[in-house]
Parts: sequence; C-alpha cells; structure tokens
Amino acid sequence: MKTGKILLCVVVFGLFIGCKQQPSYSTFRGDNQHTGVYESVDIEQPALKWKCNLNGVAISSPAVIDDIAYIGSGDNHLYAIDIENGQVKWKFATQGAIHSSPAVNNEMVYFGSNDGNFYAVDKNKGTEKWIFKTQGEKQYSAINLFGFDTDSVEAADPWDFYLSSPIVEGEMVYFGSGDSYIYALNANTGELVWEYKTGNVVHSSPAISNGTVFCGSFDSKLYALDAKTGDKKWVFEAGTDEKYHLMCGIQASPMIKDGIVYSGCRDAYIYAVEAATGKLKWKQKFGSSWMPGSAAISGDRLYVGSSDAKKYYSLDAKTGAIIDSLPTNSYTFSSPAISGSTVYIGVFNGFLHAFDKNNGKMKWTFETDAGNSDFVNEDGTIKKELFEDITYKQHSDMALYLERIFSLGSIASSPVVYNNVIYFSSADGFLYAIN
Repeated sequence: MKTGKILLCVVVFGLFIGCKQQPSYSTFRGDNQHTGVYESVDIEQPALKWKCNLNGVAISSPAVIDDIAYIGSGDNHLYAIDIENGQVKWKFATQGAIHSSPAVNNEMVYFGSNDGNFYAVDKNKGTEKWIFKTQGEKQYSAINLFGFDTDSVEAADPWDFYLSSPIVEGEMVYFGSGDSYIYALNANTGELVWEYKTGNVVHSSPAISNGTVFCGSFDSKLYALDAKTGDKKWVFEAGTDEKYHLMCGIQASPMIKDGIVYSGCRDAYIYAVEAATGKLKWKQKFGSSWMPGSAAISGDRLYVGSSDAKKYYSLDAKTGAIIDSLPTNSYTFSSPAISGSTVYIGVFNGFLHAFDKNNGKMKWTFETDAGNSDFVNEDGTIKKELFEDITYKQHSDMALYLERIFSLGSIASSPVVYNNVIYFSSADGFLYAIN
C-alpha cells in the first residue's frame, strides 16, 4: 500500500511538471513594475522564425499571452497574431494609429489610439467591449520648439511618437493621455473611477506598486498617485527648458524595484527616487542626450539606451554609476529586455542587439529587412546621404528627418522574450519573431 502511494505521488508530480505553464507577458515591459525581465534561455544564434505584415509603421510593443501576440500598428488596427506561425487571427479597426502597447487580462485587450479613444476588446474574438473617450490625443507641442521659429504658433514634436501604454491591476486599468490626464477606469465597464490632470501631455506609461501609481508627464514631473482614489502622494520635478523646450519632459515610463522608482527624462538624466516619499536617491547625467526609454533591472544593475548619445549603458542600481557604455551607432529609444544572461535592445538603424548583461560585450546583431540598407554602414552608422536634401532650417525638417530614419526599419518597440523566441515590431511595418 505504501508503494502505491509513492507511485501515485510520482504520477501526480509528473503531471504538475508536464503541465507547467509558460509565463505570460500581458503588459508593456512584462509586468506592472516595468522591470523588463523575461523567463527564457539565451538566444545564441538568431534566426527569423516568421514575420507578420502590420501594414503600417509599428512602434508598439507586443503583449504575449496564451500563445497570441497582441500589437498595434500605424494602419489604425490592433492585431492578434498566432505566435506559432505568424498568422493574423483577427484585427480591430480604430480611427487613428495605435502606438500604445496593449495590456491583456483574462477576457480583454486594452489600448489607446491616436483617435483619442481608449478601447477594450474581447481578446478571443476581437470585438468591441467598450470605449472610453478622452479629451483628445495630441503630441507634445510648444512655440519655437527646439529653437525653430514657429511664428508664435505651437509646433508638434515629431519625436513624441509613443502613446501611453495601460496597466491592469485587479478591477482597474490605468493609462495616460495627450490631454494631460492620468486615468483610472473600471476594467470591466470602462467607467471613469478617477482622473488626475498633469501640466502637459502624458505619454509615459504608468507603473504600479504597493497601491501607488507612478507616471511621468511632458511637464517634466514624475507623479505618485493613490491607486484607488487618484490623490497625489508626491511629485518629483526633473529638469525644464523654457527657452527651447528641448531638454525637458518625461517620455520614459517609470520602473520600480525594491522601493525605488527609476525614470529617464529628456533633460539627459536618469533619476532614482524613493517610492514612498519621492526623495531623490541619485541621478546620473548622460551628456546632452535624451533618456526616452525605460530601464530594465537585474540584480544590482540597470540597463538602458540613449537617444543622441547613441549608446547602451549598464549602471549600478544603488549609485547610478556607469559600469558599461557601448555604442549602438543610432538613436536608441527601445527599452531593453533581459532574459538569462542577455540584454536585448532595438536601435533606429534597424538593428536588434544582444549584449551580455555581465560583461557588456555584444553577442550578436539581427537586422530588419529595411535595416539592411545601402544607407546603413556595416557598423550601424547611418550615411549622411540619407539626409543630404534636409536643411534643418525649419521645424518641418525634423519630421522629414524622422521619416527618413524610420524608412530603415527602426526598432522603437521593446522586445518581448516568450518561450525562447524574441518578438519585436519595426517601423518597416512588421512584427518579427526570431529564435
């Protein structure tokens, strides 16, 4: 009889092992604290598994759950894609580009659109569950933006291309909007629970920890709000630039770990502040480079990319001291993903880089189809010929400049690593799966 019990235990244990579920990454950066950490083995020799045409510029990051990838596109649609073969299961149409990375729970997919609406869609059928109308989407704008003469008219910032990505916590969904508000809605019904007005556009994506929502704004402030009521707990102010409106604004999304909130800002700093009080722990300056991406964290190290410095960094999470600094040779807005001993990060030249998280050495590089261009050198630097007809004398030249870079298959999305496959979107209009 004792032997029978042992055999039964072995069988049951085997069933548990055999039925072990794959982790799901149903929100931007993998979890509601935006740590950017994924459970998977190291990808040593990257090869294309498949790519799916999204029919428009894609800078949204995928959410992957139950073997389906959900992702938005510049063609105004949200896509649900079978990750086994890259086939579209369904797509949902809005009236604006979807540059918000979706969040998914057991029943619904949540995301924002440039049409000014926030959507909840049935995750299996792709049918509308509810819509919440904000006061409208807009890009960060200012008179004489970046020092250009705009004839006393506010000009939109073409580099403000992300929308805020939502998080779902319990019965609530949280997101920011171009109307300057941070919203909390009932996730089941779409009813407004609370709203908090900041001083400018909110395209940072909220994170949550211990009943507090953290979110940045283009007013250069990081907000800590009570998750239930929306009451302000504290506000931390980063650098401002009243003259050129260039070195200011929190475009990055905060990341939380062990009671510390980490956030980059366009003032060229990354800040570490106490989650409970908003008190500054440290700050690190990165020349004159925007810090638009979210940091990932593993152990005592942060990992992050930079825009104008065109570099990938690892930092001491306790002090902010720079440990590694390696060139990416193009703008790096993508937020890194960590899996095993590897950090993956996308670059505007159409390259996806894999770095060893311990010694900083580059392991390999994967190129998007458009990144394999005559305008890109072997080291990833972009040839000046791509921009030779741009004068940089007027504000509209900046939008043209960005359009040219995006033509190289820029990777502005943040990679997701699921079941030993890396998923990311690219401005060439594809969702890539590499293993």
